Amino acid sequence: MRSRCAAAAALLLLLLLLLSLASSTAGAQSGDSVVLPHVVLTAGVGGQLRLATDTKLAQERLAPSYADAMLGATFDLGGVSLGAGIAGSVNLESDGGYTEPVFAFQQWSITPVLLLHQPLGHDWLLLAHAGPSFALQGPAAIGRDQDRQRSVTLGSAGAELGAAGAYRLLAGVLAYAELDVNMWVGEGRDTHWVAALEGGVMLDYEVLP
Repeated sequence: MRSRCAAAAALLLLLLLLLSLASSTAGAQSGDSVVLPHVVLTAGVGGQLRLATDTKLAQERLAPSYADAMLGATFDLGGVSLGAGIAGSVNLESDGGYTEPVFAFQQWSITPVLLLHQPLGHDWLLLAHAGPSFALQGPAAIGRDQDRQRSVTLGSAGAELGAAGAYRLLAGVLAYAELDVNMWVGEGRDTHWVAALEGGVMLDYEVLP
């Protein structure tokens, strides 16, 4: 468990450095403009691509599709809109064959995130995030195979870095596309890298003074 946390912390530090560089660049471009607080809610679905597969786990190159949601808030920190939030996702398909099966809606992940909220003109918005991820193995579907797991257990730990580009449809409603890179640390201290592409709807509420 210590090795998992150490690897996740090392990657998280790298992700934070990348976000810090991005926020410094955004701050330099923002000048003296007023940065107002924002409350952001996203909901979407996505697909995943394993950058490497583990044949012992009967993994395929395409990982299960998933549903994802995130709630966060950003504030003016030195002329840059930075904040924090919490994200969660669940798999929509089964995975792992007969070796290490994971059924649909059984694997959840929770990710506390740091947020960078950067408008790109009037209609476009960049929302970047980074944070540690924790996998939860949830109970199987009720009424199927009574020998399946019924409790919720903590699984792998890892880290996530992602950025979403959003287009404003209405005042506070945007459509977004997001690219994420995830790293998970397995039981044998091996790392698993996954790239994900997600699309959905974003609600961006600007808190006026």
